[in-house]
Amino acid sequence: MTILAAALSIGQVHAADLLTTPTPNTHVAHQLSWTGFYAGLAVGWAGNTINGNTLQADGISSARTVRESADQMTRVFNGGLYLGGQKQVSSLAVLGLEGDFSMLGDRSRYTDVVTSGTVWAGQPASEISYHSSWLATVRVKMGLLMGQALVYATGGVAFSSERETRTQYVGNQVTSLTDISFIETDRKLRTGHVIGGGVEWRLAQNWSIRGEYLHSAFAGQTFHFPNARGGVVPNGGYLSVQGRLANNHSRIDLGRIGLSYHF
Repeated sequence: MTILAAALSIGQVHAADLLTTPTPNTHVAHQLSWTGFYAGLAVGWAGNTINGNTLQADGISSARTVRESADQMTRVFNGGLYLGGQKQVSSLAVLGLEGDFSMLGDRSRYTDVVTSGTVWAGQPASEISYHSSWLATVRVKMGLLMGQALVYATGGVAFSSERETRTQYVGNQVTSLTDISFIETDRKLRTGHVIGGGVEWRLAQNWSIRGEYLHSAFAGQTFHFPNARGGVVPNGGYLSVQGRLANNHSRIDLGRIGLSYHF
């Protein structure tokens, strides 16, 4: 009887083991949801390329206007912020909408010098400066989840503020130098398109880091300088008010990293 009771007891233990629900492994990481709103800060480098052509106010091209035509490329540090919302539509896909604003501080200039055989030869005749102060975009995002990483493409509309300034010089007959006569400034708000992509890595429930590239392109804008002169000679070309129409287009490339907080 003792042997039979022991056997029955062992059988009951094994049966209980088979009926017991396995305890979940708490060390297995759960899938973090990407659905919700977020905001972040980004820093990186921006490259701005400006190309175009300049004419007199009457539409005539000359050697001087050709030299004043835009052909500039700059590289500057930039910083900004972004915010958006997204929805994880499946175990692999994320869709969202994002807006961002970046400070550029992009500046460049070109100086045209006197080429005629006068006492002012080699002195400044005019100077054109370019300043793109900020860039903003509104974009859709489409992403593919790969573990804790989100690989995404993005595109939408872009806005940029640009200021162009033209400085006119006049010859000084006493010093044989050219002096600043007057300065004209024109400002434009550019509208264009933006495309890009990036990779975002989820660090925790509320934090992620990202690397991102954006390419923005803007169609031509015309900047007006109605008082531009035909030269620097006080009793000659300087008396000829020709004006300038400076038409150019712009491309801005951003490469940056960002830190996001998910609400």
